[in-house]
Amino acid sequence: MSQEWGALQPQRFRIVKPAIFVIPNESTSVDFDARVFADGFGRPVTMKARLDINVTTIEMTVEQLVPDIQQAARETKAKSGCVYAVKLSMSR
Repeated sequence: MSQEWGALQPQRFRIVKPAIFVIPNESTSVDFDARVFADGFGRPVTMKARLDINVTTIEMTVEQLVPDIQQAARETKAKSGCVYAVKLSMSR
């Protein structure tokens, strides 16, 4: 992935858009490397960062995740006449 910005100014934050999402199934690290070019630099400045992600797996039911799912289904049916059935599965 490559990101390019126009003029950067000291003390100014720039946000990467679109956002980068990392959704790992197990603990991992993501390394970021950046090169900053400027007229005032003799050569590009290299910057590095590491994001360490520690994943803890827990088991739960949909009702635990969304406690009012039955009420939401009843409200959806009352408004639209339809209830959508969704089968959730997660793989490891």
